[in-house]
Amino acid sequence: MDSLLLKAVKREELGKQVATLRQSGFIPAVLYGKKTDNANLMVQDVEFGKILAAAGESTLIDLQVGAAAPVKALIYDVQYGTLQHNIIHIDFYQVRMDEKITATVHVRFVGSAPAVKEQGGVLITGLAEIDIKCFPADLPHELTVDLSGLKNFSDKIVVRDLPVGDKVEVLASADTMVAMVTAPREEEVVTVEAPVEGVLPEVVGQEGKDGAEEAVPEVKEAKKE
Repeated sequence: MDSLLLKAVKREELGKQVATLRQSGFIPAVLYGKKTDNANLMVQDVEFGKILAAAGESTLIDLQVGAAAPVKALIYDVQYGTLQHNIIHIDFYQVRMDEKITATVHVRFVGSAPAVKEQGGVLITGLAEIDIKCFPADLPHELTVDLSGLKNFSDKIVVRDLPVGDKVEVLASADTMVAMVTAPREEEVVTVEAPVEGVLPEVVGQEGKDGAEEAVPEVKEAKKE
């Protein structure tokens, strides 16, 4: 993926004052990292939306603050409003290229499982994202999982099968299930037996005074005048 450049400017507005920024089309943000002073920033909401759609929260971007040289940063956290689900705050994490970082990457499933298409099985996925550790330059945008190898109900894909390479360490257990196909559930068939001719159905009654059950007919004979 080509380098993505996002421009930001420093902001003085804090607390309740940031509401004015949002009304003006800006999103308040903060930049921090190891051996880096925290910086309060703001970015244009439209431009950031484009970057987020292309990079997600697991891709390095070039963040340029004012006229300074761009720095490598991760979109570390994005906060959304509860009502309109609009972006209300962003955390950028400045990385050092010579130090490993921990990041959460998206797991994308591709292809189709023959056990689903040909045998009517049910696909079950265990992970939508996964934590990894690597140098920033080796950070994958996402992990792609090919489902075409799931040919039988006994087949499954676990973490050790993920195509990460030697430069990326997956922090989940190697035996953690990523995807599998289970056999379809058989529908339960309920058989209702027809009543035998000449045999009256059991009448559910109420308990009499002596404890015996007293039959209560459902239909009473009309009283003769």
